[in-house]
Amino acid sequence: MEEKKLTRHNKAVARAASKRGSYMSDTKWAKLLKAIWNSECKSFWDNRNPVLAKTLGEEQLWIIRLEDYLGDGKYTADDTAGPIRTKEIEYIIIPFLSMADLYKTKAIIDYSGKYEYDIDEIKRTITLFGYR
Repeated sequence: MEEKKLTRHNKAVARAASKRGSYMSDTKWAKLLKAIWNSECKSFWDNRNPVLAKTLGEEQLWIIRLEDYLGDGKYTADDTAGPIRTKEIEYIIIPFLSMADLYKTKAIIDYSGKYEYDIDEIKRTITLFGYR
């Protein structure tokens, strides 16, 4: 029974992904998020300022921890969400306590390669897109 659910889920993700422009692969997610995690900008280290992820086909935002990156295309989310595969991530929202940290992280993103992202200076967030 679980196998059928997983198969249906994978097909739904593939359908949703095929309707959108893909910007990220597991390798690109890993490279970028490791660079961000290893930077000096740590305003997202605690749950008071969580990093959020939206997956394809769901409207809910999940809290993820960048330090829990598993390196195999998954993130460990909160206990409810379970692992979120990077191929399912529509976007990630990274919050910052200061504009200085936001712009340092923007520089890291730009230096790391070609990535699709938006900056919201009012909310002090960077949204990294896997799909648009």
